[in-house]
Amino acid sequence: METDSYTFTEAQLILLNASVNAWRGSSFWALMYMQSRLFDAENADSIYQELQAQPAHYDQIMERYYGVSLTSGAAADGSPLYHYYDTYLEYLKQRQRRQAEQIRQQWLELNRLTAQRLAELNPHWESSLWGSMFTHNTNLLCQAADQDLLGNYRAISSSYLLLDRLAQEMGEYMATGIIRQFGVA
Repeated sequence: METDSYTFTEAQLILLNASVNAWRGSSFWALMYMQSRLFDAENADSIYQELQAQPAHYDQIMERYYGVSLTSGAAADGSPLYHYYDTYLEYLKQRQRRQAEQIRQQWLELNRLTAQRLAELNPHWESSLWGSMFTHNTNLLCQAADQDLLGNYRAISSSYLLLDRLAQEMGEYMATGIIRQFGVA
């Protein structure tokens, strides 16, 4: 009897888990940072430091296979990504929706450029698919921030579950592309 299950080697499974955990960690800390920043929580700075540490998880993967370091690229401290987090949230707190939307659009453009760069690294990654996943991630984070400000805290758990599911898909897509490109056995 045939099954529809997949069999992974140990090396493939390690790569898959590392990729999924990297995306999950980034999603979790981004959501936590947004919540702590919106409400001026005392732990906002420590959460921000944890968010800044997340690219190191990607670096372990990307440096090994591509010689690329994200901590010196698009996700580094001082990069547009962290600027977008802070600026978007600040405009939301000040109820300046038009300016927040402008920042969100710039953030989405960074998503497009990042997706394009990733697709250039791996023939098994499509820019449009990465772009869709990045856009969905950004939109979920922005919606979660909006719901926080509205006091709709139940929506946060739904946002987290959606972000977690998306992070798993992004990690699987990343790992599968690397496995195919480099013949990880």
